[in-house]
Amino acid sequence: MPLSETEPPLPPRLVSLVGVLPPEISVEFLGVFERCDELINGRAAYVASGCRESRPSDSMLWYADRYWFCGRRLDVGSNAGVIAAQAGDAASPDLVSSKWSFSRDGMWREMPDVHCLAGLIVL
Repeated sequence: MPLSETEPPLPPRLVSLVGVLPPEISVEFLGVFERCDELINGRAAYVASGCRESRPSDSMLWYADRYWFCGRRLDVGSNAGVIAAQAGDAASPDLVSSKWSFSRDGMWREMPDVHCLAGLIVL
């Protein structure tokens, strides 16, 4: 049964957060993320591939307060992620058109070389 024109498309099953992070951000926040079964704040959330045991330290992607965040599972649903991008109308993190940023000294700093892409991206 095809989706109606009024139903939004399903978010991708896999997204890849790729790029170059500043030295103070752990590379564990890059990689492939799998869509979770449950919605967080009305949108799909993603867990780092291979992290299905629900450890608090697992890396995840989620939507909160008009931003997409990447951070630890224990912060899911909040606006306490390690890196973030303004969501705009993006229903999934791969559709974000703004730059991903990280917080340092209370200021958000853009990371122009970090991108979230639909699917499995191997670099």
